[in-house]
Amino acid sequence: MKVHSAGKTEKGPIREANEDAILIDEQLGLYIVCDGMGGVTGGARASKIATKAVQKCIEELQSSLEHPLTSHTDRQHLANVLRGAILFACSKIYQESIDHPELAGMGTTLTAVLIRDGVAVMGHVGDSRLYLVRDSTLHQLSSDHTVVQEMVLQGVLTPEEALFSPHRHVLSRALGVSEAIQVDTLIFDLLLDDRLVLVSDGVFDVFSTQSELASLFSAKKSPAELSLHCIQKSLDAQSEDNVSVIVLHIETSEEQHESDQAHHGEVSLKLDRLQKMYLFQDLDLPIVVRLVERSMVRTLSEGEKLFQEGDAGNTLYIILRGKLEVVYSEKVIATLEEGNHVGEMSLLGDSPRTATVQAHSNTTVLELSRDELLAVAREEPHSGVDLFYALSRELSSRLRTANEKIDHLGSSTSQS
Repeated sequence: MKVHSAGKTEKGPIREANEDAILIDEQLGLYIVCDGMGGVTGGARASKIATKAVQKCIEELQSSLEHPLTSHTDRQHLANVLRGAILFACSKIYQESIDHPELAGMGTTLTAVLIRDGVAVMGHVGDSRLYLVRDSTLHQLSSDHTVVQEMVLQGVLTPEEALFSPHRHVLSRALGVSEAIQVDTLIFDLLLDDRLVLVSDGVFDVFSTQSELASLFSAKKSPAELSLHCIQKSLDAQSEDNVSVIVLHIETSEEQHESDQAHHGEVSLKLDRLQKMYLFQDLDLPIVVRLVERSMVRTLSEGEKLFQEGDAGNTLYIILRGKLEVVYSEKVIATLEEGNHVGEMSLLGDSPRTATVQAHSNTTVLELSRDELLAVAREEPHSGVDLFYALSRELSSRLRTANEKIDHLGSSTSQS
């Protein structure tokens, strides 16, 4: 895959100086937007320290990132490297404020993307944002670390109320205000024609709706054209802050076309299968991406057993390709097609499997264990509640159906 990129940062109409900073390093595959805080001097200093420190750290660890990303461990290493680089930047800014008391309290937001072998990792602190534009749909991949957003998640404010809160940009997390900070990371596969957009709050604040942003960045223009258009629109709208943007466009080459197309198809298939299952269909894309990252692909040959009756189980299986047979008392009682699933009851407990499931033909399944599902729910508690509510709703529906059948059977028996 090839990444075409462009970016721009400008002083806002009512600002004394530009405290934002951006970094585009195509050789490293590193892209950063920062929005400094702490006054004209402190904010600009913090954002510049952050971009340079992360870049230096990635450069020094470059040799550890050269091998192919063939396993979850390799991909997690990429995320750990970016997280470590951001924590290094945090400590550098904090130490600078200790060494120069006049800069006390300075800090910065930071949203970064590190790309290797068609895999991207987001590193994020603060309220700058990372968007993904895929199939003309805009997805916000980062979460704002603001007091108002925390209140939305707790149900104290509605999303609509949050838009007009005078405190919507009071940060709950920023780089450099303490020696260390919690860094959000997200590992995700890139698809052909994806666009990634990194922006400071001075940009997204001037757009009244997400659809306006989606329309802007879905336009068939180059990253350079989109960056210029975005900045100009923000300045024309009299943004109250400095404005910064980086736009990335994912393309392919003739040499890589076949392998990139195969990668595109495999990733799209996993996402599609998960998003169509009742458990996950209401979840936002970043959460589904986390689930895909924590899942495993398993291939079965014809007749091979996925699991046997009586086995303890803690894994959900979704059919990517092929068919599965459900066998009870040595009889095939059901055949499951592509897109169907089996085993979701094991997500709630270790009760034995009630039937044997085997491959009808060569079959590929996506495996998601209870431990991995719980890990995602802990990372994103709000979405975790939605997920387990969907599961309880499905179980309630099944129980209701079973009770109706029992009532009908009882009624038929009494009449006879």
